[in-house]
Amino acid sequence: MSQGRLRPRVMQITFGAPQDERKLAPFRTFLMQNTPRRSVIDHVVEDASTRCKTASQRLLLTRDPMRRSVFTLVGLLLPAGAAMAQTTPLHLAACPDHYEFPGAMDYLDSKYQERIQGIEHNHLNSDVENLVKGQSTARPGGDIRFILNDIPNDHRALAAMLRLGLLERTEMPAETEPYTVRCWLHRATLFNPRDGTPFLLYGVYLARNGLNKEAASQLEQAGKLLPDNPEVEYNLGLVYLDLKDYKTAQAHGKRAYELGFPLPGLRRKLAAAGYPLN
Repeated sequence: MSQGRLRPRVMQITFGAPQDERKLAPFRTFLMQNTPRRSVIDHVVEDASTRCKTASQRLLLTRDPMRRSVFTLVGLLLPAGAAMAQTTPLHLAACPDHYEFPGAMDYLDSKYQERIQGIEHNHLNSDVENLVKGQSTARPGGDIRFILNDIPNDHRALAAMLRLGLLERTEMPAETEPYTVRCWLHRATLFNPRDGTPFLLYGVYLARNGLNKEAASQLEQAGKLLPDNPEVEYNLGLVYLDLKDYKTAQAHGKRAYELGFPLPGLRRKLAAAGYPLN
């Protein structure tokens, strides 16, 4: 690993539906005991399938620059049945092959951490991450766009952009021009192709809009960059299940649960398809 770059270590634990809360209590206890209180940010998000607000999303982000990329992407997993985040999947437009990155900062580069923290402090408060309102702009999309202009692979901002697109059910939420949600995510994968998190987010977004073959490609790349990541394996299992590649879905499901993924949805779907996990 080159000097000055942060290894993209990702710890991802998903707090799901209420019936799964009892299974996650040990994880929550561990995280609360081992994470500084100030680094725990609760989110109120709108579930894409029910449009009901839930407090089940939690983002853990340490302010220690050398552990900055240890966080959880919650509320972004594919539903355990289909890539159905949109009531009607969007017909996503294509993205450019090339983007300009004048003066852009890499989210994983240690030399930028102080500046990144300052930008996030001014543009990514709880209102923005909860998609309630903007911090320096009228709408949350304006602040998210500002961050991604300067920090194309900012994990928190990318996750917020993805959720904003799902919430507003549009390719280009208010104040996020000139790019669509898809293209902001695509842009991040090109900016730092060694960062696995943008590939994970991009894959989830594509799958939630019914583009499962493209989603599988992005998630496979995420798996190469984030080996032994249970959320990558789980999402790959769901995508391949929708593609009716049951043996591949079974293999990814088995690996996800070996890595400790806590929710049972994929296991149930595989069993119903005749490919149970023993």
